[in-house]
Amino acid sequence: MTSSATPTRVALVGFGGSARSIHAPLIRSVDGLELVAAVVHSPNSAARARDAGIPAVDSVEALREHGVDLAVIATPDGTHAEYAEQALDAGADVVVEKPLAATVAEAERLTTMATDAGRHLVPFHNRRWDGDFLTVRSLRDEDRVGDPFRFESRLTRWAPTARAWWRDTPRRGQVDGKLGDIGSHLVDQALVLFGPVDEVYAEVRSVRGADTANDDCFLALQHRGGVVTHLHLSAVSAARLPRFVLQGRRAAFTVFGDDPQMEALNAGKSPRDAGWGRRDVDTHGILSGDGEDERIPTLPGDWAAFYRGVVALRRGDAAAPVAVEDAVAGLLVLEAAQRSAEDRSVVRIPPDEQH
Repeated sequence: MTSSATPTRVALVGFGGSARSIHAPLIRSVDGLELVAAVVHSPNSAARARDAGIPAVDSVEALREHGVDLAVIATPDGTHAEYAEQALDAGADVVVEKPLAATVAEAERLTTMATDAGRHLVPFHNRRWDGDFLTVRSLRDEDRVGDPFRFESRLTRWAPTARAWWRDTPRRGQVDGKLGDIGSHLVDQALVLFGPVDEVYAEVRSVRGADTANDDCFLALQHRGGVVTHLHLSAVSAARLPRFVLQGRRAAFTVFGDDPQMEALNAGKSPRDAGWGRRDVDTHGILSGDGEDERIPTLPGDWAAFYRGVVALRRGDAAAPVAVEDAVAGLLVLEAAQRSAEDRSVVRIPPDEQH
């Protein structure tokens, strides 16, 4: 626990696009956090960190010298657990980019290590604070669609040519590609809305070639409560399809487009700016039922809420903004999706395996 008057000293582990464009501006927008170091792995990254006014160090162990309280792991996906373990060893609480780890076993080992060390381990699932997702959650909570029975969720883009970088490189035996990257977000959102999943059917493939990580995936999830979720994540989709469709026995809600926060961060804007996270009126979703349509204002997105939650956690004022058990549950679904695609089967997740 930390005093409310003492800022949490934060270090970024990795200084690629995610650290620079997402984590650094979010951290700097939140009272109670102070960005004091970045662990870098190349001269170019060191130069970018210095240009951003952040001291660069070459190892996680060196963070001890900077009195770091919280390490944010924003390295390539397959290395998350390795660097998180190093940060825990260095005595820091840890935030980990999604996916928490490359396998369920790795995630469980990391969770045990954090518990034994008495440190906080928090998965970074910022898309729980997308404005359109907050709107869907609000409509469900307010019973605007009636009893939900089907949920569709998509995050797609059009990048028909693979790049020679880690995101497009297969990692055999791990949750990789778009399944691990975008799939982590979509599965987490589905679990938040509708709870545990009993059965998974998936199609996971690489349209851009066998030597490229999966880039086009479909998942069908059977939730224990009866809702069926359909998830589509792709790097090779030029179609304009709904971001969310929530169908219930009374009405349905449909919304297109994507949350504007990433675009705003890339443009150098801050969550402290007026109008942050708000969408244009003509992009708001439609609630349809009994032959009538109603435009529903999209709630403002607020990714910085994650880091405000981390501050409250470290002060002992609140639980973690994202529970580590939720990330492990999501990985269970993603691993089941891999098995389903490989075996062309429906994979059941026994209740005693779920957290």
